[in-house]
Amino acid sequence: MHNENTQIVFISGKDSYAMDLFEIRPLNFLIKPLKEEEIVKIIKKVIELSAKSNHFFEYKIGRTQTKIPLKDILYFESSGKKVKIFTQDEVHEFYGKLSVIEQQLTNKDFIQIHKSYLVNYSHVIKYHYENVQISDNTVLPISQQQRKSVSDILLQRWREDKGNG
Repeated sequence: MHNENTQIVFISGKDSYAMDLFEIRPLNFLIKPLKEEEIVKIIKKVIELSAKSNHFFEYKIGRTQTKIPLKDILYFESSGKKVKIFTQDEVHEFYGKLSVIEQQLTNKDFIQIHKSYLVNYSHVIKYHYENVQISDNTVLPISQQQRKSVSDILLQRWREDKGNG
């Protein structure tokens, strides 16, 4: 169905089915008998994911207003007075400042890694001290000034994610 917003949790008495479900990409696979804390944890995760999927970044070029779902944005790149928005399929460009965008996206999973780059945490697949790799395999540099804070943020988030699922 190509619907990334629908969350599926499978419940079974046999764990042998779990590996067959990777293509479907369920949110989770629970084994009977169910435990209340597992169910509560899954419900919280569904609520968190659905809240994220309803957020958009809006920008304007001339008289045209455009909205892009935040979950689709890989990263923002600033060059001069222009900002490029990179998604998996296309690049959008408009006049703006990265500092203003960063303020708009506070608490929205975006991390300033460099004066020219604001990355979507959800699309960071690898982290090295000097750079991050995004889900489209783009490698972006982390400025010296940002290395400590980026490292702290990413390590904290990965610990949280590991604890949640």
